Amino acid sequence: MPRDRLPPLHTVLFDFAEDQPSGAQLRALQRVAGDLEPGRCLVITGYTDDIGPRAYNDALAFRRAKDVADHLVEAGNDGRLFRVEGWGCQDYLASNEHREGRALNRRVEIRYAGPGPEGERQG
Repeated sequence: MPRDRLPPLHTVLFDFAEDQPSGAQLRALQRVAGDLEPGRCLVITGYTDDIGPRAYNDALAFRRAKDVADHLVEAGNDGRLFRVEGWGCQDYLASNEHREGRALNRRVEIRYAGPGPEGERQG
């Protein structure tokens, strides 16, 4: 996925090996859920750091993205307009050589995709 796309509306960070946000991350996600534009398609993309097998990271990335999508639906947003993706240990924001960089790479990005149903849920 190219890095020249628009910045995310919101990025949710995750603890190591976790697929659900906690604490301040969850509270911020709940605020974002209430501020989304109705009827807009979203792309919700999960990522991981590079620790562990690729298959595990790919599945973890998707579970993270799905959990974020589920929180947005619980807050009243239309999940039929979401495309949920797991990109695993791809598209790093920071180096995985240090703990701080790995923490930034364990994330889900929420972006607007477009105004219509072309953003149907996948996965």
